[in-house]
Amino acid sequence: WAKVRHTMRLGLGLVLVPSLPAMALFLAFSPELVALVFQRGDFGPEDVARVARIQYFFAGQIPVFLVGTVCARVLSALGRNKILLAIAGPMLLLDVALNWIFMHFLGVAGIALSTTLLYLVSACLLLHCAERELRLRQQEDGPA
Repeated sequence: WAKVRHTMRLGLGLVLVPSLPAMALFLAFSPELVALVFQRGDFGPEDVARVARIQYFFAGQIPVFLVGTVCARVLSALGRNKILLAIAGPMLLLDVALNWIFMHFLGVAGIALSTTLLYLVSACLLLHCAERELRLRQQEDGPA
């Protein structure tokens, strides 16, 4: 179980190494990226600014979504899908609440921010549960 835990942590590192710089690029160059891809014709500088703001808030999802995915797969491989289900229900309610709150302050960009925060909370819960499950299994089996 220690090796499985090590493999999970290695997998987390492997998704974080490329995703953190990708997130940083989106944060640093969001307006430039949006302008490069979309600005032409009827899509002008005001539209670029609006979309860049939304993309800026979405950028944080890149690493936390990947961390959550790795941890969810670990839990599923351990046969602990009930944990995934137990997390999904409250996450749905949190998603609706955060969307409603941030949408009122930031408009559409608030939905992007709320989704990023939701993924952060979910990834933290999934990481905690995966670590706990692996620790428990290691304790049950005793030292290797």
